[in-house]
Amino acid sequence: MKDVLISFGTILILLGAILVIIGIFGRVISRLESLPPIIYFQKTIDGVSIGTSPILILALIIVYLILWFVKKI
Repeated sequence: MKDVLISFGTILILLGAILVIIGIFGRVISRLESLPPIIYFQKTIDGVSIGTSPILILALIIVYLILWFVKKI
């Protein structure tokens, strides 16, 4: 079980890095704003751009809940 959690943690770190890179590209490339908001959502507040993927957030919440319920059993 410990190896699975280490692998899952590594995947989450890589996905986080990808989201950060997408956020940087969002400032450089304006075409990312034309993507559907369910795939990529970007918010700019006082010159700080934050980009995320609602689909990815939902998928990670589901995986977290599954792992939490498996650990409880």
